[in-house]
Amino acid sequence: MRQIFLCRNAWLSFWTANVLLLRWGIVWNVAKMLLCRNGWGYREYGCPSCGTSRRVHFSCKSRFCSSCGKVAVDRWVQTTLSDVLDVPYQHLVFTVPEELRDWIQCNRTEALNALFGAASSTLLDWTSQRGYRPGIIAVQHTFGADLKFNPHLHLIITCGGLSPTETWIANCFLPQKAIRPMYRYAFLKALSALFKAGRLHPPPAQRSIRDHKTFESYLTQFHRKEWYVHFGRSLEDPTASVRYIGRYCKRPVLAESKIEAFDGKTVTFGFKDRATGEQTSLALPTAEFIARIIQHIPEPHFRVVRHYGLFSNRTRSANLAATRQALKQRPKLKPAPLLWRDLFQRTFHKDPLACPICRRTMAFVAVTFTASSDIRARVSAQHSNLKSRRHAHASTQKTSHPPKLAPSQPLPACASP
Repeated sequence: MRQIFLCRNAWLSFWTANVLLLRWGIVWNVAKMLLCRNGWGYREYGCPSCGTSRRVHFSCKSRFCSSCGKVAVDRWVQTTLSDVLDVPYQHLVFTVPEELRDWIQCNRTEALNALFGAASSTLLDWTSQRGYRPGIIAVQHTFGADLKFNPHLHLIITCGGLSPTETWIANCFLPQKAIRPMYRYAFLKALSALFKAGRLHPPPAQRSIRDHKTFESYLTQFHRKEWYVHFGRSLEDPTASVRYIGRYCKRPVLAESKIEAFDGKTVTFGFKDRATGEQTSLALPTAEFIARIIQHIPEPHFRVVRHYGLFSNRTRSANLAATRQALKQRPKLKPAPLLWRDLFQRTFHKDPLACPICRRTMAFVAVTFTASSDIRARVSAQHSNLKSRRHAHASTQKTSHPPKLAPSQPLPACASP
């Protein structure tokens, strides 16, 4: 991924042309990725026998970095699987109509929070009426197979839950016909409340919607539509689903293994076409590829993984203890965290601290840090400088001739912070 962004200054050109449209979270995550293992400092090791030294550079820890993201996903999956209960689960997918995607993209934080709230409250309300509380893990995805903006939620829910008397009630049936309209109503009601409070702004194509009454009228059409909500079959082992939904929660939406070709101007990647079920390829100009992939970088500190019911972060320990007692299950052992040396050996099947000359184990010598605040300040200064130059250029164009947009204008106007 880094080679694509650096080739022919592709990212710098894109950044300069679209600086007024780029969210700070995008700029910062791309900058961290480009500096991974090349600007964050390093540990130095030396061989006590022959004096050979080696520097091990620090990684960036960015969710947009393929290598760092892979490590973060593996750790998240490992931790999540140690917390789940030994009961059947069900994998659910909650989507929104295509016409509402622009609203979500222009109001990312508020609309996606509403999406989480609508899906979770629907399930918790329905199960509460049946006398139990399930465990739910929800993960946000904002992409389709072709990298277009397609916000939806993947959820894993226990088939059953804990009753108020702390007994386990097994229930593997969730009625799709009942839950789908409940979810639809909850999400549209949340959008209406956001608009009424002035926290939801219309996308460019809907600028004519200026008051709450007009917005309510606009939403009427969606009450009559069938929203796609997928209910998977019951799973005795949730491992596969946890790995699937967690695959892109802490790393880029496109695995580098799916990139088939790059000639400096065009990126070709493979994906599975949901309509035909067949594997296909898509070739995009570098600028459009960058625009598609960076739009899925979430806002800073936005939680793309959330837990509800028995797995709620605030009460998880007490809930799991009571549930395991009801199920007569023992707590699972927490996995030991893997150090970078262990991860390197697991991936490349060799010891990174083995001296290449005498094969003895190298010893730690020193560490050099580059403060994150210093890098952030430099990137922020460059971002501000580019914005000032762009504003000045736009002002000059207004006095001479009508402004021209950057080629293909890959990002929507509402993408600006």
